[in-house]
Amino acid sequence: MSRVRTWLAVSVIVNVFLVGGIAGALYRWRGDEHIMLAQQHRNIRFAAQELAPQYRKAYAALLRQQRRNAAPYARQARQGRQYVAQLLMAPQFDQQAISMALTHIRDAEFEQRRQLEESIVAFAAALPFDERILLAQGLQRRGSFQLPASARQAAPH
Repeated sequence: MSRVRTWLAVSVIVNVFLVGGIAGALYRWRGDEHIMLAQQHRNIRFAAQELAPQYRKAYAALLRQQRRNAAPYARQARQGRQYVAQLLMAPQFDQQAISMALTHIRDAEFEQRRQLEESIVAFAAALPFDERILLAQGLQRRGSFQLPASARQAAPH
Protein backbone atom coordinates (compact mmCIF):
# COMPACT_ATOMS: atom_id res chain seq x y z
CA MET A 1 0.00 0.00 0.00
CA SER A 2 2.89 2.32 0.74
CA ARG A 3 4.25 1.84 -2.75
CA VAL A 4 0.88 2.82 -4.29
CA ARG A 5 0.78 6.01 -2.20
CA THR A 6 4.31 6.91 -3.31
CA TRP A 7 3.41 6.47 -6.99
CA LEU A 8 0.18 8.39 -6.45
CA ALA A 9 2.08 11.27 -4.82
CA VAL A 10 4.65 11.31 -7.63
CA SER A 11 1.84 11.25 -10.21
CA VAL A 12 0.06 14.17 -8.51
CA ILE A 13 3.28 16.20 -8.38
CA VAL A 14 4.07 15.54 -12.04
CA ASN A 15 0.51 16.38 -13.11
CA VAL A 16 0.51 19.61 -11.09
CA PHE A 17 3.84 20.52 -12.68
CA LEU A 18 2.49 19.79 -16.18
CA VAL A 19 -0.74 21.72 -15.62
CA GLY A 20 1.25 24.65 -14.20
CA GLY A 21 3.63 24.60 -17.16
CA ILE A 22 0.79 24.54 -19.66
CA ALA A 23 -1.07 27.31 -17.84
CA GLY A 24 2.11 29.42 -17.69
CA ALA A 25 2.77 28.90 -21.38
CA LEU A 26 -0.80 29.90 -22.26
CA TYR A 27 -0.57 32.98 -20.06
CA ARG A 28 2.71 33.96 -21.66
CA TRP A 29 1.41 33.32 -25.16
CA ARG A 30 -1.73 35.38 -24.56
CA GLY A 31 0.33 38.14 -22.94
CA ASP A 32 2.61 38.37 -25.98
CA GLU A 33 -0.44 38.62 -28.22
CA HIS A 34 -1.74 41.59 -26.23
CA ILE A 35 1.68 43.26 -26.40
CA MET A 36 1.78 42.79 -30.17
CA LEU A 37 -1.74 44.22 -30.56
CA ALA A 38 -0.86 47.22 -28.41
CA GLN A 39 2.29 47.77 -30.49
CA GLN A 40 0.29 47.59 -33.71
CA HIS A 41 -2.01 50.35 -32.56
CA ARG A 42 0.97 52.68 -32.14
CA ASN A 43 2.67 51.72 -35.39
CA ILE A 44 2.59 54.25 -38.24
CA ARG A 45 1.62 51.46 -40.65
CA PHE A 46 -1.84 51.48 -39.13
CA ALA A 47 -2.39 55.20 -39.62
CA ALA A 48 -4.03 54.44 -42.98
CA GLN A 49 -6.35 51.82 -41.52
CA GLU A 50 -9.46 53.88 -42.27
CA LEU A 51 -8.53 54.73 -45.88
CA ALA A 52 -10.13 53.14 -48.91
CA PRO A 53 -8.38 49.88 -49.92
CA GLN A 54 -6.52 51.35 -52.91
CA TYR A 55 -5.10 54.14 -50.75
CA ARG A 56 -4.17 51.70 -47.97
CA LYS A 57 -2.23 49.64 -50.50
CA ALA A 58 -0.50 52.73 -51.88
CA TYR A 59 0.38 53.85 -48.33
CA ALA A 60 1.79 50.42 -47.48
CA ALA A 61 3.86 50.48 -50.69
CA LEU A 62 5.12 53.95 -49.77
CA LEU A 63 6.24 52.75 -46.34
CA ARG A 64 7.97 49.69 -47.85
CA GLN A 65 9.83 51.94 -50.31
CA GLN A 66 10.77 54.33 -47.53
CA ARG A 67 12.11 51.45 -45.44
CA ARG A 68 14.30 50.41 -48.38
CA ASN A 69 15.47 53.99 -48.96
CA ALA A 70 16.19 54.51 -45.28
CA ALA A 71 18.15 51.27 -44.84
CA PRO A 72 21.55 52.98 -45.26
CA TYR A 73 20.65 55.54 -42.58
CA ALA A 74 19.40 52.85 -40.21
CA ARG A 75 22.58 50.85 -40.79
CA GLN A 76 24.70 53.96 -40.24
CA ALA A 77 22.91 54.72 -36.95
CA ARG A 78 23.22 51.09 -35.79
CA GLN A 79 26.92 51.01 -36.60
CA GLY A 80 27.34 54.36 -34.86
CA ARG A 81 25.74 53.00 -31.69
CA GLN A 82 28.05 49.98 -31.80
CA TYR A 83 31.01 52.32 -32.21
CA VAL A 84 29.88 54.41 -29.24
CA ALA A 85 29.63 51.25 -27.14
CA GLN A 86 33.20 50.34 -28.16
CA LEU A 87 34.42 53.83 -27.29
CA LEU A 88 32.73 53.67 -23.90
CA MET A 89 34.50 50.38 -23.14
CA ALA A 90 37.91 51.58 -24.35
CA PRO A 91 40.66 52.00 -21.74
CA GLN A 92 41.07 55.66 -22.74
CA PHE A 93 37.83 57.64 -22.58
CA ASP A 94 37.52 59.88 -25.66
CA GLN A 95 34.58 62.19 -25.03
CA GLN A 96 35.10 64.15 -28.24
CA ALA A 97 34.98 60.98 -30.38
CA ILE A 98 31.82 59.85 -28.57
CA SER A 99 30.19 63.25 -29.10
CA MET A 100 31.05 63.18 -32.80
CA ALA A 101 29.71 59.64 -33.16
CA LEU A 102 26.48 60.63 -31.40
CA THR A 103 26.15 63.59 -33.76
CA HIS A 104 26.48 61.25 -36.76
CA ILE A 105 23.87 58.93 -35.24
CA ARG A 106 21.43 61.81 -34.71
CA ASP A 107 22.03 63.06 -38.25
CA ALA A 108 21.31 59.63 -39.73
CA GLU A 109 18.17 59.19 -37.64
CA PHE A 110 17.02 62.72 -38.47
CA GLU A 111 17.48 62.13 -42.21
CA GLN A 112 15.59 58.87 -41.97
CA ARG A 113 12.68 60.58 -40.20
CA ARG A 114 12.75 63.61 -42.51
CA GLN A 115 12.44 61.44 -45.60
CA LEU A 116 9.59 59.42 -44.09
CA GLU A 117 7.63 62.49 -43.03
CA GLU A 118 8.14 64.25 -46.37
CA SER A 119 7.00 61.19 -48.29
CA ILE A 120 3.87 60.91 -46.11
CA VAL A 121 3.09 64.58 -46.71
CA ALA A 122 3.56 64.11 -50.47
CA PHE A 123 1.29 61.05 -50.32
CA ALA A 124 -1.34 63.05 -48.41
CA ALA A 125 -1.19 65.85 -50.99
CA ALA A 126 -2.32 63.39 -53.66
CA LEU A 127 -5.31 62.13 -51.65
CA PRO A 128 -8.87 63.38 -52.00
CA PHE A 129 -9.90 65.70 -49.16
CA ASP A 130 -12.01 63.09 -47.29
CA GLU A 131 -9.22 60.50 -47.44
CA ARG A 132 -6.66 63.11 -46.38
CA ILE A 133 -8.71 63.83 -43.27
CA LEU A 134 -8.84 60.13 -42.42
CA LEU A 135 -5.08 59.86 -42.89
CA ALA A 136 -4.47 62.93 -40.72
CA GLN A 137 -6.64 61.45 -37.98
CA GLY A 138 -4.77 58.15 -38.23
CA LEU A 139 -1.43 59.94 -38.06
CA GLN A 140 -2.57 61.84 -34.98
CA ARG A 141 -3.20 58.51 -33.27
CA ARG A 142 0.02 56.88 -34.49
CA GLY A 143 3.48 57.65 -35.70
CA SER A 144 5.43 60.85 -36.18
CA PHE A 145 2.43 63.14 -36.10
CA GLN A 146 1.07 61.65 -32.90
CA LEU A 147 -0.75 63.98 -30.57
CA PRO A 148 -0.98 63.49 -26.81
CA ALA A 149 -4.23 61.82 -25.73
CA SER A 150 -5.57 65.08 -24.25
CA ALA A 151 -5.02 66.95 -27.53
CA ARG A 152 -6.64 64.13 -29.53
CA GLN A 153 -9.79 64.42 -27.44
CA ALA A 154 -9.90 68.19 -27.99
CA ALA A 155 -9.23 67.92 -31.76
CA PRO A 156 -12.28 68.29 -34.01
CA HIS A 157 -13.50 65.04 -35.55
